[in-house]
Amino acid sequence: MTTRNRGGWYLPSADGGEPRKPALWTYTFKNTDDDLKTGKNLPPPLEEGSQTRFDPADQPFGLWVSNDDFRDGGVFTEPALVARINKRGQAALQGDDLSQPRQDHGPADPEQLLDRLRILDQ
Repeated sequence: MTTRNRGGWYLPSADGGEPRKPALWTYTFKNTDDDLKTGKNLPPPLEEGSQTRFDPADQPFGLWVSNDDFRDGGVFTEPALVARINKRGQAALQGDDLSQPRQDHGPADPEQLLDRLRILDQ
């Protein structure tokens, strides 16, 4: 299935809530196995109005990406923010089936999720 993917930047939230996430680009495209083997359509074509440059001025910022099929809050370059916001990541810590809506579980342990997300820092 082809779904819309989005990406952009964010400023860290002063109150620890979800940051404002200005979008920079979107694409709706499904690569084929041949695309991946040959490098064709990589990266995928961006939709009209997409941008790949921005100026956050002299303030700290991060980057985010999301897929419209996953209502999980997205993925951020700040692992602690992923641990706090990303619902699918929290579900993975609980051993949930990620293809199903999250059921009645307590909050995830952010340290466990951060351990699983250390690859983002590499």
